[in-house]
Amino acid sequence: MEWGSRGKSLWKRLLDIVFPRTCVQCGRYLEECGEVRFTCRACFEAYKFTKEPLCDQCGVPFYGKIAQSRKCAGCESAPPVFRQARSIFLYRDTGARVVHCLKYEKGSWLQPEITALVRADLRWKAYFEDAILVPVPLHFRKLQSRGYNQAEVIARAICEAVPSACINACLRRVRATPSQTFLSREQRKHNMSGAFSCVNPPEIMGRIIVVDDVLTTGATLNAAVQALNMVGLEDIYAFTLAHG
Repeated sequence: MEWGSRGKSLWKRLLDIVFPRTCVQCGRYLEECGEVRFTCRACFEAYKFTKEPLCDQCGVPFYGKIAQSRKCAGCESAPPVFRQARSIFLYRDTGARVVHCLKYEKGSWLQPEITALVRADLRWKAYFEDAILVPVPLHFRKLQSRGYNQAEVIARAICEAVPSACINACLRRVRATPSQTFLSREQRKHNMSGAFSCVNPPEIMGRIIVVDDVLTTGATLNAAVQALNMVGLEDIYAFTLAHG
């Protein structure tokens, strides 16, 4: 075991010599970046990490002090179907760059960065302990084009950080959906309606958490959770890298 660890460390050092790492945000060469592998110190500090106080349901931060726990206006007016969602950071600055690279620039190599971010905050160990992670699936055409599902990359990173968590890819995307980037909240809801189905649902052994890259209006997460609800799975949680 000791030699395996040393061998892995030596291999990483050799790779850094042959293929020097650069910061995903600013492009600087990374001579010493610690556990977080693909951001320099300055760009790591530019992550906008979520922290209390947060909306009880969707996890969006409140600014300033609040007297008691509460839901945000969006969750009050259009309650999500998931019990609770949480995100590591806001879709800003370095966080937005990491998500964009992961989705559109063949950025599956960012998995160690995500693992390090999960390990860095003790709240995620409690959130993911013994959890069943259900990645939001891509339509097979998009999966063929991209080569991987970014939600599965995130789920694998979580399992690296919290080994008691496991992955159950029980959701299928049954129809292709147009990009949601320029759609309104109602258009996103209509766009995602009926987009998923559940096959071989997990036996309930722990918390079920649907995993995706970004929570914007919640339309994608809601549609995924509704597919799980259809096969009798209730009380579903959610997690995304970014809240934006």
